[in-house]
Amino acid sequence: ARGRVRRAAHRVAGTVAGLGVLLVLFELHLNQTALGIAVILLMFPTEAYMTRNYGLALSFFTPLIMLMLDLAAPGTSSQQLWERAEGNLLGVTAGLVGSWIVDPRRRVLETAS
Repeated sequence: ARGRVRRAAHRVAGTVAGLGVLLVLFELHLNQTALGIAVILLMFPTEAYMTRNYGLALSFFTPLIMLMLDLAAPGTSSQQLWERAEGNLLGVTAGLVGSWIVDPRRRVLETAS
């Protein structure tokens, strides 16, 4: 259970860090070409860290996805950033609850008592 909670915390921390990176990029008011270059540059650390440190990878992946959305439909709002953060927190919570419900060790302990 401790490992699941740690992974969940890494996921939330990585997403929050990624949203911070995204806010900095938005404050720079980059043109479309510079945003495209930022997307390309964010792909490399995302791929490099995805299997080794998922939380760190999310700090690059979150702004990567949001910048790609902004390039496809310019005008990403702060409301969309909050929705991303809320959705992530909801997903982590659902994953923790689901893993607790189907935890085979928990069922073994209940059967033994």
